[in-house]
Amino acid sequence: MRRVAIILILTFVLATPALAASQEASQEQAAAWDKVVLDYYDGKYGASEEYDQDYVNISDWVILDVDSSELEAQAREEIAVKEQELAEIERQVGELQERYDYFHSLMQSVEDEDYKKELESLVQDAEKALNDAQKEAESMQSEIQGLQEEEYLTQIAVAKAEIKFGGNVLGTMTQREDLFVNPETGEMLDAATAKEYAEVNEYLSEQPQVDQQTYHHETVGLFFLVIGLGGWWLVNRKL
Repeated sequence: MRRVAIILILTFVLATPALAASQEASQEQAAAWDKVVLDYYDGKYGASEEYDQDYVNISDWVILDVDSSELEAQAREEIAVKEQELAEIERQVGELQERYDYFHSLMQSVEDEDYKKELESLVQDAEKALNDAQKEAESMQSEIQGLQEEEYLTQIAVAKAEIKFGGNVLGTMTQREDLFVNPETGEMLDAATAKEYAEVNEYLSEQPQVDQQTYHHETVGLFFLVIGLGGWWLVNRKL
């Protein structure tokens, strides 16, 4: 009996982190996020006669606790590599600046027109190489700054959307997709950002897998069934 009690206690303790890793959103949160998603779909599909907001079904929102430590470590490594690359580019910029200054000063000091034209061509080449290197350095600085300013999430809200198109006139197409929201801001997240977190991928892998797009042609099938029965009735009547 004592052994059973110990096992039950250990099971509860081990299961607690998994249970604490997710929670259902409140009704207020879910309603707000549903509106954000519906506004997004209205903007994306609103011009299509095949789309109707009433045909959108959004599942319950689940809030996942996510760990960004691995992503932050990867970012630090990437920053270190890019800083080394930037140092090399800046060294090249310095050399190209010296080369440009030399040819530019020399061109201004000579009086021979033919020699001046040759130097002018060298100056233009040096200026182009310098500008290209400076742009590359600026681009690298921007990438480093972006990595340094990257904000990592502690929670991500997940739901599934099912959108029907076609209005059951000549059959319908149902599209299903995963939805992601930043609970802190209430803004939608793109799938690539959300799926950087291991907890999101683990959660999605545990959900029932369904086709992203399903086509239904029940109405079309019924149409041909009616035509077939009508033809059979006419043939029998003539016989």
